This record gives sequence, C-alpha cells and structure tokens, in this order.
Amino acid sequence: MRQSAEYYNEELKTRFILDKMCEKDSNGGPAKDSAGEYIILAKSKNRYNKVRSIFHKLAAFEQKYEKDFYEIESDKDEEFINDLFSRWISELNENYSIFVLAIFKQYIMWCRDEGLLSTQRYYQHPFFDMEMSGWKKKNTSSTFRSERVKNQLEAVANKSTDELAENYVFPSEDDFFTYVVSVFSEEGAIMTGAIMCLLYYGFQSEEIRVIKRKDVDVDTRTVCGKYIDHDIAWSIICKAKNTTTYLKNHARGQLGKLEMNLGDGPYLIRTSRESSNDNPVPIGYFKDLYRREKKIVEGLPSTSNYKNILVKTSTIKNLREFYEIMSEEHEYGIEYVAEKFRQNQYDTPLTFRKYQIMREKARKL
Repeated sequence: MRQSAEYYNEELKTRFILDKMCEKDSNGGPAKDSAGEYIILAKSKNRYNKVRSIFHKLAAFEQKYEKDFYEIESDKDEEFINDLFSRWISELNENYSIFVLAIFKQYIMWCRDEGLLSTQRYYQHPFFDMEMSGWKKKNTSSTFRSERVKNQLEAVANKSTDELAENYVFPSEDDFFTYVVSVFSEEGAIMTGAIMCLLYYGFQSEEIRVIKRKDVDVDTRTVCGKYIDHDIAWSIICKAKNTTTYLKNHARGQLGKLEMNLGDGPYLIRTSRESSNDNPVPIGYFKDLYRREKKIVEGLPSTSNYKNILVKTSTIKNLREFYEIMSEEHEYGIEYVAEKFRQNQYDTPLTFRKYQIMREKARKL
C-alpha cells in the first residue's frame, strides 16, 4: 500500500476526504478553483482539518501494524484495537472522542461503498459495533460511552509495565516521590526533581519559574505560603534551593568531572547558563521538561527499577487529586466516587473516566 508521512494508504484516505468534503464538478468529481486547489465545502472547512488530523494520528497505528484501519478484524487485530484505545482515544475528551469514532464509522462505510469491504465484513468490523451503539435513537449516548470506557479500561489493564512506561502512574504518593528522589535528587537533576514536586502541589509552570529561593520557608515548611506535607518532596525542594554547583561528566573520552555553576541568583529554578542567574528561566525550559526527564532516566543503569519509567507533566499535575480520590474509593467504594463526580463535588480537572483510566494504569513496579 502507498504510504506517506501524512497518512497511511494516502491515496485512499485522500479520496475519502475529497468525496465527503469537497464540492463536485459537472462530472461528479472533486471540483477545483482557478488555482487548481480543491474547493472544500463551506460547512466542512473546520471538519476537513479535523479529519486530516485524525488520519495523520491514525497513521502511526496503521504503520505499526501494517494494516489500513478498514482492514482490521475483531478476532485477528485485538492488539491494534487495544493500542488505539489505550494510547489515543482514551486520552481524548468526551466530545472529541465521539467525533473521532464517528469519522471511523464513516470511513469504513465509505470503504464498503467503494467495494473494499464486503457487507458481511462491514457489519463485523469492530468499530461498526462500537459506533452503532452510540447512535441508536432508542439508546442514550451514555450506553455507548459506558461500553467504550469498559473497552478502554480492559485495554489498559492488559498492558504490560513496559507498555505503560512512557507515562507511568504510580499507585501511591509515596511510590511517586520515591521515584522522584531515586532518579532526580542528584545535583545535576535536582531542578527537574523540584519542578516535578511543585507541579504535584499545584503550582503552574508560569508560577514555578518566578519562585524565589527566599519563598522556600524552612521555618514554616512552605513554598509561597503553600504547605508541603510530604517529606521527600520538601527535601528535594530544599536541596534545589541550596544547590549552586554540580559535577558533570566531561565529553566522551575525557577523564574526570566538570563543575557546572548554577549560580547564587534569587530564583529557585536555575540552570548552568550564566544569563539565567539573575533572571527567571524561560518558559520553554518547562516545555522541555519531559525531554530532560527522559534523558536522565535513559542514563540509569539497566538494573534500575526506574529504567525508562517516565511521568508526563499533564499526569503529574493530576496526581495529588487522583490519590485523594483513590483513597476515598478504598474507604467508601467506587459508587460513592462516581456519585461525587456526577455532582461535581471534586475540585479537579479529572473526569470520572479519566480517573478510572489512571486507576487501571496505576501499579507497582
């Protein structure tokens, strides 16, 4: 099949997009303007860009399993389906995930009409069943969502630790901070560790970059007035405050260590660049956090339990609320938690579905 950097089986998916969203010429084909560009229907312009984005994202999975989406079968491609849900669809918000699945259904229906799928194969396609349950007039969309979430949770539960490593969810606050102190407490990594702790306690990136060392109050155990109750988190933040130099390996082939200077500037988060000593680090420093985290983790010895284990910034920001909700679930049960979500009684960006997915991911190493 023809593939490109944009789509898998590009010619087929381009035909689908043009057939569904382009104005037609006198022969029924896609119409072009005087400049030779396809004319997208006015009502479809926003949808056109979204569909292109969906096919671009879908291509990564199709290339991995060397199969176009319309070709997958329930009994042969369970791994493809589970991967698609756990690594992409489960991360989407409710409305957009329904839109994505609707496009999937339109695509397989179009493939049937084009003669690529037999009628029997079309009705047996795994995403035909999932999609139809959400659109029958006699049922509410909640029935569809419930079944979809169930499939997502099962897919996550069946994934190995290695498959979850790129955005790991530790099962408890202690487990998370043990990871942070084990991997990011050396002087060369301490700023990354401190940022992770501050994100956990609800500080935003824009706030962290302007926190000053004097804002870390040892007497009250607070940062900008916010109490840091976990011993490990507090010790890492204090160490970041007091660290002014660290040793770094020389370039390959050179012996010894090179002393790097973080300076004695006023800000808590500092880098070895002299220009940063008296000014806050740029906001881009925080956008690059995951890459630095990955570089540090990849340098761990192969025997380390934390080798290749990473936690994304978006997950760290939700962990504190996640652990508090999970504690309530352990004490009162899942229905109690579900009802509190329904009543909007949790002050958190987490949804009940997102909480369930994180709970399924959470496991000890």
